[in-house]
Amino acid sequence: MLQSEYKIIIEEQIPVQVRLEVMKSLADIYLISSNMLHDHFPQLGSLVTHCLSKKLIDALQPLLGITATYRHTNKQIPSRANYYVSNTIAILETFINEKGPLLPKSVLNEWLWLVLSEVTIKYSDMASSSLNSAIKTEDLLNKMVKKKTQPTSGTMTDIDKISLQLYLDVEKYDA
Repeated sequence: MLQSEYKIIIEEQIPVQVRLEVMKSLADIYLISSNMLHDHFPQLGSLVTHCLSKKLIDALQPLLGITATYRHTNKQIPSRANYYVSNTIAILETFINEKGPLLPKSVLNEWLWLVLSEVTIKYSDMASSSLNSAIKTEDLLNKMVKKKTQPTSGTMTDIDKISLQLYLDVEKYDA
């Protein structure tokens, strides 16, 4: 049936008073449910931002393997960001594209600010920790060998490569 046919049936078979009562009941239900949602919106926001932050931080975990990638492997000098940065950005873009249109712009912006602040701090901590660990390991190895091997002119040390890779990753993350 077409919408106009339903309208005719409703108008002919349901008394005006009943239709008004149904409309009032629906309006009351809408008001109650929107008030309930409004009352719980802060908790909902906390839950959403926590879950999204965790998902993004989990996607950043491959960062912890960068030191192993370049430590004593003679791997080429990095020239682009690691895959995990694009994967992390894709998760965020998916959230924005799927959930953004359903939210008021101010709420979306607030949630994104909270998420990106938390993720960026964690990302910075992870990168710093990885780099500091690599430097300490390199220093310890040099002390054990009792000599510091100097790279030949124009070559990069493992620490240089790790630092460059982290720089490229952060540059992509920031873009």
